[in-house]
Amino acid sequence: LARPYPRAIAGLPLYWSFDEATRRWCFGYRAHRAAVDTETVPTANALRTEIAVPPLRYPRGYKLRVSAATVVSAANASIIELEADPDCKVEIELTPD
Repeated sequence: LARPYPRAIAGLPLYWSFDEATRRWCFGYRAHRAAVDTETVPTANALRTEIAVPPLRYPRGYKLRVSAATVVSAANASIIELEADPDCKVEIELTPD
């Protein structure tokens, strides 16, 4: 099965759903800073979430709607990278283009 999924979550997952018919994927999480060794992990990456997006599922690209986070990856990237402030409720919606 080729579906979007969170590859790394900088926080606590709240919900996750995928509609097979429409290929709409929704995900929400509460962002929080993990305890990291800042000598090996850059501080900027401490609140970075990564979403894997399979090109087979979205061959013509996708539309992305995000609240309470900044998308730092390129448009239609196969890995969506998000950065959020601590204690924000981040919501993501992904649909076919």
